[in-house]
Formats: sequence, structure tokens, C-alpha cells
Amino acid sequence: MLVSGRTEAMLKYREVVHDLWHNGFSVYIHDHRGQGQSEREPAVRSQPDIGHVERFDDYVADLDTWISAEVLPAGHARVLLWAHSMGGAITARYLESGRPSVARVQAAVLSSPMLGIAGLVPGLSAELFSCSLLAHGAVAVGLGASRHLGGQGYAPAPLKDNIYTGSDVRTARMNAVGATVTTTQLGAPSWGWIARSCDAARAAREDAGAITTPLRVIVAGDDRIVLNSGAETFCRRLAEARPGAGCGGPGGGPLVVEGAQHELLVETDALRQRAMGLAVDFLAAPRP
Repeated sequence: MLVSGRTEAMLKYREVVHDLWHNGFSVYIHDHRGQGQSEREPAVRSQPDIGHVERFDDYVADLDTWISAEVLPAGHARVLLWAHSMGGAITARYLESGRPSVARVQAAVLSSPMLGIAGLVPGLSAELFSCSLLAHGAVAVGLGASRHLGGQGYAPAPLKDNIYTGSDVRTARMNAVGATVTTTQLGAPSWGWIARSCDAARAAREDAGAITTPLRVIVAGDDRIVLNSGAETFCRRLAEARPGAGCGGPGGGPLVVEGAQHELLVETDALRQRAMGLAVDFLAAPRP
């Protein structure tokens, strides 16, 4: 099952689904509440391109419901998760939650996981500045559903100076989805989304030792959207919890795709193939 990131719609992942299917996987994917073709939260339905969530755990509960209601009844021999960016934080919290369905998951991959969030102010972590001083304050005074300071509405991703991926071809495909299926368009997030997502990233790092599911974490060497230090802390705590646990890299840390930007699954061919290979080899490995 694919668990996507913020702003993303399932339509973005057609190439990934195609590749996984050709590698022998059955693929499930859903649009998170508040984005893609799912309904927006009531507080922002009049401004549907604001990325907003009332409770981060609602994402986690939705994932549990989707797995329990759609994936498990299908009777597959194995249940595997591959989560990107915000989906990585959602999946980490899901695996830490102790929900009954978690025991049915044989393995998981987190790519560019949102376990540390880059700040609105260059050089400052969102968790040190935007969340603690701004986002929680904005939520406290009733601005939780308002777009953050300086946040803009939906705009196609630029082909020049793109900080997400170096692939112009795949960027153009993503833009075509937004232009064709306008209900998928999403702009900058709300103060509430920032506050709750920073809290979730922090909690995911702190509770990493609760995860018993075999796990790989793959990060982009040139990521400017999430902080790889968050993934490193998460992996260190996971490795410390049990002998042999960790995220697959040196010392139990994350695996790094050097030269890649945040969007590992829509990067240039060589970088994407590197990330896909690491993930597919791990997910396809036989397990008891």
C-alpha cells in the first residue's frame, strides 16, 4: 500500500503503481482527508486549496480504516507499506500505535519521511520556530484554519529552480494532473496543519522504539523540504530499542540517495531507480 505526502493525489503515483505492479505487487492507495479528491475539512471547505487537518491522528485512523476495511479482507499473503513524506509521519505513528491491524503488516518503507520539518524562516526548523512560536499561537487565537503567514494558493510546480525534484518531465506530468483534475489542487497549509504536523513528527521520533515492524528509511541527500536529522534521530532510537533493529543504513541509520531532492519517487531516472530499487528489494525479501 502507498501512503502519499502532503498536497498529493493518488493520480500523481500512476508511474509508481505501474512499476510496482510489474514487480508483482498489488497496489492500494488513497487520498488523505483534506487533499486529492477527498473531502476537505469543514473549516476550509470554502477555501478548498488550504491544506488543513483538525487532528493529525485522523490521518492515522484513516490509514488504519483503509487497511482494515479494504486491504486485509482481500486476503493477500503479505501486507506491505511504502510511505512518502507526510505519509512517512502518518505511517510511523500508525506503526507505533499498537492498533490490531499493525500486527498484519510484514514490512514498511518510509521515503523522505516528514520526521523533521524545515521552517518557514530559512535556517530555522519549523519545530523550533514556526510551531512553537507561531503556529501554536495562531491556533490558540482561533486562526488554526487560516493559511500560514505568507502562504500562497495552488500554483503549478516550476520547471526552473524546483526544490522538489530535478525531473522536468515528471514535474510536467504532476502539473498536468492539477490542471486536468482541479479538485486535486492544494496550496500552502494552515497554521493548524503546521502545529499538528510538527507535534506528530516530534512524537514519531520519540516513540520510534515502539515499532516492531521491519523497516527501511530512505532519505534524499539534497532534501530541502524535510530535515534528514529527524529521520536520523528516529532511526537511532529505533536501533537503540532492540538489537538488530534500525532503518537499513550504516549503524542502523537511514539509507541516503545522494544528489536526490525530496521527491524520490518522481526524481530523474537514475536517482529514482536507486530509491525504487532499495525499497522494492526490501519489500520483496522473503520473511517468516
